[in-house]
Amino acid sequence: RVVCLETTPPSNSVLGPLFRLYFFQIVPFVGSIVARDRQAYAYLPHSTVAFPPPGELAHLMERAGLQNVFYVERMLNSVAIHVGTKLA
Repeated sequence: RVVCLETTPPSNSVLGPLFRLYFFQIVPFVGSIVARDRQAYAYLPHSTVAFPPPGELAHLMERAGLQNVFYVERMLNSVAIHVGTKLA
């Protein structure tokens, strides 16, 4: 079984601006204070935006040979959990 937990931009257009504010401004600021590494936390939102959306990732997992692929979105659709099975 393969499980993938990823952050994803919420598909809800109302939450989009709040997500961008939080992820692009607040998270790097807090990261600079707590972890003393703003760059690591500034990279995270950019990688999230560049990552395939949940439906596309599920399709890529199927193309890679995984079966019974599904995903669920959590935290107002800002997190996606994908599951797939590699059959012997």
